[in-house]
Amino acid sequence: TDAPSIRNLFAGGGTAIIWAKANSGGGGNTGNLFRKQTANAGWRLQLLDVSGTTAQLDIVIKKTGADFGEWKTTNRVFNFNRYNHIAMVYNLSSTVNDPIIYLNGVAQTLTEVTAPVGVAGDDSGTDLSIGNIGGVVGWNGNLALEKLCKLTLTPGQITKLFESERRLF
Repeated sequence: TDAPSIRNLFAGGGTAIIWAKANSGGGGNTGNLFRKQTANAGWRLQLLDVSGTTAQLDIVIKKTGADFGEWKTTNRVFNFNRYNHIAMVYNLSSTVNDPIIYLNGVAQTLTEVTAPVGVAGDDSGTDLSIGNIGGVVGWNGNLALEKLCKLTLTPGQITKLFESERRLF
């Protein structure tokens, strides 16, 4: 699905939030959480580098042409077989900005895999996928309470959301 409210989510600062419980790494061990990406624009948040029952979280921000930026959690912080609250906060208005990933209300250390370069593309008309992507990059588990907003939530707001929702899981 594509809608005006989620187009170019991170252009002026945005946040993506999801509760995720994985039974495995999913298709290709890169289980998709969110993906709104084409060859020239968009973003994705997925699992990466699965080992046993843990994985890293990986963010790719696609720019125009072959340009992009990529970050991953330095450690395998995502644990399988239980719910994890994941929040990604980013403002792609400048290439010096780095995203922040929160896991269960706590900011995680990220490693910059590829420094972002180029101009942000327009992801209008690109569908947002949550979980499975046509059987190519699958999700094996449960996803819940997905939220996307064009606001850069503060650490306090992320923690408050986590604390208020965790009793549901």
